[in-house]
Amino acid sequence: MMNYARLLVLAMLCAISVSCDNGEQSSGQINVSFEQSTSNQSNIDPEKSKHSYAALEKGAKKNDTWSQFYLGVLKAFPADSIYWQLENGLTDNALSKSPDKQLKQFREAMQLKERSLDPIEAVDLLEKASAAGCGPASFILGALYLENPHSLWDDEMGREKYVEYLELAHNQGYLVATAQIAGHILNGTHGYAKDAIKAKNMYLEVYEQGDALAARFLGFAYWDGKFGTNDIDKAIMYFSEAVSRQDKYAYVNLGIIYKDEGEIQKSIEAYESAVKLGVETGAINLGRALFDLYPKEYRDAGRAKKLLEPFALRSSGSTGDAAYILALIAESEADIEACIKWSTVAMNNGHAAAAGYKLAWAHIDVGAKKAYGRVPNEGVVFSDLDATSLSRALQAFKVSANDGNAWSAYYVADLISKGKCEGYVLDAYVTHNGDVVGMNGQLSGVFKTSHDAAIMKEAAGYICSARRIAVQSSDQALVRNCDSWLSFYRYTCY
Repeated sequence: MMNYARLLVLAMLCAISVSCDNGEQSSGQINVSFEQSTSNQSNIDPEKSKHSYAALEKGAKKNDTWSQFYLGVLKAFPADSIYWQLENGLTDNALSKSPDKQLKQFREAMQLKERSLDPIEAVDLLEKASAAGCGPASFILGALYLENPHSLWDDEMGREKYVEYLELAHNQGYLVATAQIAGHILNGTHGYAKDAIKAKNMYLEVYEQGDALAARFLGFAYWDGKFGTNDIDKAIMYFSEAVSRQDKYAYVNLGIIYKDEGEIQKSIEAYESAVKLGVETGAINLGRALFDLYPKEYRDAGRAKKLLEPFALRSSGSTGDAAYILALIAESEADIEACIKWSTVAMNNGHAAAAGYKLAWAHIDVGAKKAYGRVPNEGVVFSDLDATSLSRALQAFKVSANDGNAWSAYYVADLISKGKCEGYVLDAYVTHNGDVVGMNGQLSGVFKTSHDAAIMKEAAGYICSARRIAVQSSDQALVRNCDSWLSFYRYTCY
């Protein structure tokens, strides 16, 4: 089952049957095609975005329910957060009862780059819309309480409020909420008793009312064997039905399932359909498959790069996926400059552990080329490299280590103890029979200066952290490396 953060985005993408009109009837739905409604809107005039945002503020002050709802969403979530990774994905059919004026204002205001967040006001606006019977407001208010992106309340309260507002949204006729409750019943989460038969019946009830998300969820359930055995044919049937109901993200699921079933051309076509509709995950999945997941005769790194680069260069919080795959491609092509570029983007956008590690080694490769005239297959000696390359590698290893990469933590300690990186040059060791005398676990009387002692204490902290993670993950090679370091410097982890 997909995680909740992804569901919040998907919830806004599926047709609903709910009214928040507050007495105001829609003057007619926006009649645009699926393709038109999902086109890229990044070229909207900034002044128009400001005007639309101000119009929503004005409407909210007049207690217009839809204006309160849309403004509450804008004030709750930043554009680069998990909720807006697919910021152009709010199709017009997602909010079928929304007056076209407010929907248009929201889509334009969503592009406003200088938009201040106010979670307290967001809660107030969404609560007012929810009290007026707006199911989407109740649902997203629950999401806000659960995710607690601004740390305004404790987690227990957030979970309780989430269920409270999810149930309210369901009672207000918001089909997405009903599908979500069915998912919790299917998996026995958030206090709901696990019952696959009841969940299936709820899904089917919502599905029969034309809901796209229910079709997608049924596809997942049959794919994962939640109703007994895996039924790939039914999974494909429901994913295809979700697509026919204008759920463009279901194309990605079809791409994955066709790849797994060995129907590569169908997989490519499904991914391509998603890409044409602006779905970033479609480009990411297709790009990765073209790089190294499809059979060799279908691989095309050049095409993968063309697919991924536009997404990697966007300023959204999801660019890390595309950038990281580009870094993998650059590494395979021995393109150090490109590897540094894309690893940096990925490291700063959600891939700190893996991309930081890759970035560090790219900087080491730069140093190796300076030192040896080439990048050797193995046998790089850190002490042979220039201080600048090592210092840059150290900083990348630190970012990666702080995000939980144990090998990066080991290399942080290794580089620090070499005494050559900027800010970590060691003054002197006290030697004994020509060997380095370590810290003996106490750091007393070992180094001539407190500066050296502090450096080595920091290094030891990284080693102990690396060893702890290595033991937990059964990485015996790393455990041996850490033990060698500890033995050499005569230090014991406590």
